[in-house]
Amino acid sequence: MPRPRHAQGRPGTRVFPEDWNTAHAPVAAKTMPDACSIRVPGTTQQWSDTLKRNVATPRTPYATQVPCRAQALTSRARDVETGQEQVTVAGYLVTLPLGHTAADQVQVGHIVTLTTGDPALTGRDLHVHEVVAASHRFERDLFCSLVAPPPAPPATT
Repeated sequence: MPRPRHAQGRPGTRVFPEDWNTAHAPVAAKTMPDACSIRVPGTTQQWSDTLKRNVATPRTPYATQVPCRAQALTSRARDVETGQEQVTVAGYLVTLPLGHTAADQVQVGHIVTLTTGDPALTGRDLHVHEVVAASHRFERDLFCSLVAPPPAPPATT
């Protein structure tokens, strides 16, 4: 019987085992030392006893203490002029464990806030610009920036 070449496989054998992503998920989760909260953008009105009026407060996060890993995508931020305003844009990759419920709920436009991790980034709002999805994954990648994405164009009928 000839020795099989590297490119040959057993007919009917899967290249990726059935439980490939679930088997690797615990290993990936160990590489996520930070935690974050995730919320829908916008504010709600709450009464302030000190100001004696309603004040706008950010919406309550739908997920808190989510394990994550945050890393800068570029070594430096860039300044962009939008209308009359100068805005600093910096790109970040925030990674969540795929098995967490927040990984299934997060959408473009949602806001990720680091609660632990790099002190320079903790407490800053990172706006989700893209949510990466694929068939063989064990973590959810979120491409974020310090600037909110532009609103979606109105639907045409």
